[in-house]
Amino acid sequence: MHNSALRDAVLEHQLVAAKAQAMLTNCTQHQSYKIRPTESYIYLPTNQTHRCKTLRNLRPSKLQYARQFIQQRSVGLHPTAEYFNEERYETPEGDFCNVRFDRTCLHGVRGGVRAVFEALKLAIFNAEIVLSEASGNITVREDDNMDDIDDFSQMRLVTQSTLGLLVENNLVHFSELVFGDKDSDTYAVAAVDYVDKDDRFPYRPTECIRRDAVSTVLLTSCKDKRKEIDVDDLCGHTSSEEESNDSVVVLTRWTFTRICRTDFYAPTQTLRDMRDRSGQVADTILSCVRETLNLPTTT
Repeated sequence: MHNSALRDAVLEHQLVAAKAQAMLTNCTQHQSYKIRPTESYIYLPTNQTHRCKTLRNLRPSKLQYARQFIQQRSVGLHPTAEYFNEERYETPEGDFCNVRFDRTCLHGVRGGVRAVFEALKLAIFNAEIVLSEASGNITVREDDNMDDIDDFSQMRLVTQSTLGLLVENNLVHFSELVFGDKDSDTYAVAAVDYVDKDDRFPYRPTECIRRDAVSTVLLTSCKDKRKEIDVDDLCGHTSSEEESNDSVVVLTRWTFTRICRTDFYAPTQTLRDMRDRSGQVADTILSCVRETLNLPTTT
């Protein structure tokens, strides 16, 4: 009788937890596609000087919030433990969305945070190559020819799918490297967001499928903390955490991708597949970073 009551109590607790998780999931989905984490309406005029000024003014607030967002999203995670979570869903408006949060630990990096930061910027600068490799389709880049010397840039990317469908991105990128008194205080942050309106490169809803992306990346450095397991014949297993002298660069990122509902007919499964492949872009970027740093492509 006691076991039955206990089992019922546990099951009731699980139902309450499941309901709470569902409520949290709905809230998170709404936050993702209705209000992006680095929310701001981005309008780029035709004039080149005004375009640069707009991005330069946006940069400080974008990077500040990107860092805060990642820090808050990482609360409770072990500082050097890898983590991965991905969610895919369809909105009431018919958009296909992907939300991904992951943490990767890079060991044996010469140059620390700065080296990873430069490798990440190189991968983003070559975004059309990354997209081509991830999707298997040719991607063409159209942008303002900004060389990113001020740690911001804009890029319009057009990909042709195997079915002949055109997919367009219009993204802006911001980044910053901050040196601290100690290596562990040095960090880098990057933010990618989509342009809402662009007079020079307007969206073509009757010709292209629009793909929006928002991403925040935080690079930090800390000592590698590993769990040492000691075996005691009488008391069983006990664990202790020891800090090694090896530093590890921790890459933490949150990414949101949306395949927008089109003004022309496109098979639903095709749009869903585009959404599902968005994770391959993040994987390809990380592979490019590893390759630049001469690190193993798999861990």
